[in-house]
Amino acid sequence: MAGRTPATPSRWRRLSRVGVGGICVPQFARRRRSGLGVDAGATKYSAARLREEGAVKPPSTYPTTGRSLWSGLHEEEMIINRRAIGLSLVALQFVLIAAIVLLPWTDPLWQRDPIAFSVAGAVALVGVVVAVLGVRGLGRSLTASPVPLESSELVTDGLYGLVRHPIYSGLMLGALGVALAGATWWHLATWLALVVLLMAKARWEERMLLERYDDYADYALRVGRFIPGVGRIG
Repeated sequence: MAGRTPATPSRWRRLSRVGVGGICVPQFARRRRSGLGVDAGATKYSAARLREEGAVKPPSTYPTTGRSLWSGLHEEEMIINRRAIGLSLVALQFVLIAAIVLLPWTDPLWQRDPIAFSVAGAVALVGVVVAVLGVRGLGRSLTASPVPLESSELVTDGLYGLVRHPIYSGLMLGALGVALAGATWWHLATWLALVVLLMAKARWEERMLLERYDDYADYALRVGRFIPGVGRIG
């Protein structure tokens, strides 16, 4: 049987490139006479030098347990799930609004005379104005998703000093105006579905706002949800 091929100097130069944590280190190591491995003093020196250069973090910076790593992964997964749920709610919201507009206007429940159209148009116009002012009031904190942005701030002035969700209030009013103009059971049922969705969406959003802002509990105690003075949390 052939004997074991001794390590050549070039081979030892390749081996000496293996460092701490899988990072290549300079060739400070040298072969021991016994041929058992790399000199411990040289390896220690190489690791220390790498830490000084910032290539390797000192052991004190690594977590002592897996709890912090697990908490970070769990928090990231929770944020992703919240964003997915939020986008689904927004998509369903726009589907219901589009349905109210596009449903056939046949078999009306009441006569669609000029007075009825005027009332429906006025309600829809007020809703659009309220929604637009709510969008402008949020500024950089505006997002279609109920999940607040990382850079968002709690807005409590303007329309937000009267109701906590003026955009939702405007959407409800605007959709109600269209439903009154359509004057069918399908329009009214779809509008009720939109109201239920926005109520559930607002409650879920408020749970995240309570986690995010310390002042939100006092704000919700003073200001109504969709109607001034109605739906305060206390």
